[in-house]
Amino acid sequence: MAEVVIVGGGVGGLVAAKRLRGRLDGGHHITVIDQSPVHVFQPSLLWVADGTRDPDRIARPLARLQRRGIAFRHGRVAALDPAGRRVRVDGEAIPYDMLVLAPGVELRPQALPGLAEAGANLYTVDGAREIARAIARFSGGRVVILVAAEQDELPAHGRIRAVDARDHVHGRIHEPVDAQSSDHPRPRREQRLER
Repeated sequence: MAEVVIVGGGVGGLVAAKRLRGRLDGGHHITVIDQSPVHVFQPSLLWVADGTRDPDRIARPLARLQRRGIAFRHGRVAALDPAGRRVRVDGEAIPYDMLVLAPGVELRPQALPGLAEAGANLYTVDGAREIARAIARFSGGRVVILVAAEQDELPAHGRIRAVDARDHVHGRIHEPVDAQSSDHPRPRREQRLER
């Protein structure tokens, strides 16, 4: 039977693992490899940032995959050997018949000078906690939000919403798209922070 290796224990890797487990008979061996022993459901970091959810409620040990017949290997992938059909993890070569790559993102805030010192991210528990602390300390002034996604990709739930402030933006980098453009619809709701 086949050895299936999935690199990445994020949402993409876990969905792939669970779907493959459901479609392949028990003779096929599935292994998920991730450098973290814990899966954090990142879409729920919004609620950590607004203070309504504890990070422990959105995290699960990846070792629990065993319950579903999926092996977990904690380690950092150092190299792929497609010709030899092996993944090198912490000095060990792990063979595979099928390989799924779902490694997620690696944050590099240093790529934008000043971001690491002046900003917080919504990709990690620490970043969401920092956003919650910043909201608690906020007493007025300007807030800059950098969203690296299209507006229609933002979640439509939760207390943090996309706010169209095109008419109030200071120091525009480029002119906004026409407000009537169907390519960039205005959000239907907005959330105001008042102190």
